[in-house]
Amino acid sequence: MKKRKLLNGILVFILVFSQILFPVKKIWAEEIDPTVTYHKTITPMRDSNGNTIPDQYELMLDITSNSGQNITYQPLDVVFVADLSGSMGDKISEQEKVVRIDALKKALNGSNNQPGLIDLLLSNPNNENRVSLVGFAGRADNDPHLWNGGYTEPKDPGDKPRVHGFLSGIRQYDDAYTYSNWTTDKIALKNVVSRIQLASYESWGNEPLNTIGTNTNVEAGLRNAIELLKNARGNAKRIVILLSDGEANMYYNKYGHSVFKFPTNKGGWFQNRLYGNIFQKLKIISPAVHGFYSIAFAYKNGFDTLGWISAKAKEINPNINAEELYANTEQELIERLNDITRKIRPLGIRKVTITDTLSKFVTLLPNNASNLRVVKIVNGVETPLTEQEARVTTEQNQQGLMSVTAQFADDYRMEDGVKYALKFTVKSSQEALDAITGDKKVTASDALNGDKTKLYSNQSATVTYTYGIEKEKTKTLQYSEVPSFSPSTPLNIPVKVEWKDARGGTNVTATKPNSITLGLTKKNKTGGQDTPNYRQITIPQSNKGEIQNVAKGYEYQIAPQELSEFDAKVENVGTIDASSFKVTYQQKPSLTIQKKLTGEEVQQQKYNVKIELRDSNNRELSGTYGGLTFKNGVANIELRPNTPIQLSYLPRGAHYTVTEDEKYAGHYKIDYSVKQGVLTEDKTVTITNQKYPSLSITNKVSGELANYQQDFEMEIQITGLKNKQIKAQKGNKESVVLFSNDRATVSLKRGETIRFDDLPIGAHYEVRESSRSQRGYTVTYENQSGQLDFDKQVRVINKRVSVPATGLDILDSSNMMLMIVGCIGVLGLLVMITNRRRV
Repeated sequence: MKKRKLLNGILVFILVFSQILFPVKKIWAEEIDPTVTYHKTITPMRDSNGNTIPDQYELMLDITSNSGQNITYQPLDVVFVADLSGSMGDKISEQEKVVRIDALKKALNGSNNQPGLIDLLLSNPNNENRVSLVGFAGRADNDPHLWNGGYTEPKDPGDKPRVHGFLSGIRQYDDAYTYSNWTTDKIALKNVVSRIQLASYESWGNEPLNTIGTNTNVEAGLRNAIELLKNARGNAKRIVILLSDGEANMYYNKYGHSVFKFPTNKGGWFQNRLYGNIFQKLKIISPAVHGFYSIAFAYKNGFDTLGWISAKAKEINPNINAEELYANTEQELIERLNDITRKIRPLGIRKVTITDTLSKFVTLLPNNASNLRVVKIVNGVETPLTEQEARVTTEQNQQGLMSVTAQFADDYRMEDGVKYALKFTVKSSQEALDAITGDKKVTASDALNGDKTKLYSNQSATVTYTYGIEKEKTKTLQYSEVPSFSPSTPLNIPVKVEWKDARGGTNVTATKPNSITLGLTKKNKTGGQDTPNYRQITIPQSNKGEIQNVAKGYEYQIAPQELSEFDAKVENVGTIDASSFKVTYQQKPSLTIQKKLTGEEVQQQKYNVKIELRDSNNRELSGTYGGLTFKNGVANIELRPNTPIQLSYLPRGAHYTVTEDEKYAGHYKIDYSVKQGVLTEDKTVTITNQKYPSLSITNKVSGELANYQQDFEMEIQITGLKNKQIKAQKGNKESVVLFSNDRATVSLKRGETIRFDDLPIGAHYEVRESSRSQRGYTVTYENQSGQLDFDKQVRVINKRVSVPATGLDILDSSNMMLMIVGCIGVLGLLVMITNRRRV
């Protein structure tokens, strides 16, 4: 407990003593408000060819700090402590072949018109900054051959009893060298940096003093830095920058001799001594400086000495900015030194926030295409700030307006005389596109003098920043400019009218009106109500016109004038953004129904025909179409042969079916040219009634000895009548005749006719009198055989020309029959007379 109190007391004494030696005074600047300039502009966007992109603009809100013109800054005293060990002669990496010490020199002196650290630090407006340069490495004073195995710290020649552990002829504190002691002359300092050389080989502490060695004694560099800080100015901002590429491997013992960590050492005493010594140096440095920055440059080895140093420095003095930065390339080293410069130079203003609230007339581009960014502009060259330096966010307020905010990092300080700008791309909103057409009212708060061609791009814009040293102050400024813009010219939409017949040709038969009135419908993009008749145009038939002053940003459709004789088809032959419409009036299709009769001469019969109509969705149509009234999809007409009926201007795409009444089917074969179909053009349905043919057979008997009462058998053959009963008409009597195997037999007397109706069309027929009926007669035929393509008449002619060889054919002779009858009569008369005489 007593030891802990003693150590705490020693620590308090060191801190108090260091404050006496190096008082940290916050004398930053006179309390004068910084001077800033700020502007807001809007510029039309252009493509790669320099052409203006319609309705796209770049908004820029910039700010420039001119604080250096009227603020006296607190000067800087910067100690740069550089590792000059042997590894600094190596290449940075296998990929980057630059030698490390050469990269460090370029980072300090600058190259290729790029300023180095010395330029940045010694370019204060009043040139009051100072820089010191310390290099450290290490020459081993202890001899591994004389050392007692490495289990304990080697004995120094000054220790008693003297035990050899060090080389003879060694010097004190020879591992660091101050190359420059507080200079404001950047030219001289650059020359010093240019002449720095590394040791060409590993040297020992008893060799001639020509270099500071090749090892890494970080403590040595810090010790020299402490000596320099003793002469730092009390009113200066004091900074230490430590750079190394590897782990510390050497320290000073109490006599100032360098103890090197040979591989054989054991027990942990070396690390304890090395980092214990560094910690003691940090306890002196940390309270006396305003910032302690470490740069690990192409760092090797396992333990991060610089990270440990940064943590301990911050632990000792939480009020300083102590951090470790990393650089693995030459460019990264330059950037890290620039980062440190920005942190330590008292540049004008900080904690900057730029907020731009857009008006209702502009909006951000979709899909993050607005390229929101913050840039630094030097000599017209823009350099984007990283997201760590300035972050850009967007937010929509309760009024639906979008705000874009650039929030600079708290530790990012703007350079004097350098312009910083929030930039992004916007496009004309739908509100603006409506306003330019006059569809939306524009007031003086919306546009300059209420002019719709001078719409304001912003509702408000502010910049807020912090300044001041002893006590921070915050100021908010309102951008005074109110940039305006004019949305692109409204659309003019061409419209062309064409007329087509039902088949799409030019043979239009329906009466066309003298002019057509078309309405332009504006489609609502958000699912609300569309605006019919947003614009109207009346143009002559078969002509074209243009609907003018149409707002961009909408999808449009033409509502054509309805005509009962025509279907209207609207086509957008342009694009959604630049519509161009063609309106085609196509004559509605007609359906013509006509009747033809074949196989008979009578043409006055009326025939009932049913017409069915269904729409393209197969729904029954009801109403008046083509002059007919349809109910549940059905209408009926009476049709005469060769007298067509036309149903004009029927619904396009309707399905039709035509059916003749079946009561005629028994006597006619009914054929349809097209019984059903779809009305995509004019259609004609021809109903052909072909009468089923009849076959008439007439028996004619002649000759003096002919028997006129005789029945003559007629054998009839008609194909296609196998086992069918056919109606037959003989005189006034109807009968049914059975055709067995296409054959039937009928009897006809002299002068009788039998007619068979409704026979198969095209059937072959043949009539032949039976051989028994032919005895005693000569039989001839008219149309004995043929094809039943229409009504046919057959005449069978029986002619008696002689008596048969067997004698008179009493039964077949009508004269003989009369003679017999006469004889019988005479005999009867004689009998009567005889009977009377007896009485």
